[in-house]
Amino acid sequence: MNMEKQIPGMDRAAQAYFNTLPVLLQEQIIQSGAKLCTKGQLESYCKNSLTPAGWKDLQENSGE
Repeated sequence: MNMEKQIPGMDRAAQAYFNTLPVLLQEQIIQSGAKLCTKGQLESYCKNSLTPAGWKDLQENSGE
């Protein structure tokens, strides 16, 4: 079950994207304390946090 978390400061597109991420990645983002307000910032964070294969899998699974 994926519980939607509301992250202060995120715009709607970022929040919607965040809620599609695997829970482990969501927790990593929350614990990092990074101020990610836009979908683009989230995508950049994820791309830099994952291996190229992991980034490709994330894109395929989120419908990007």
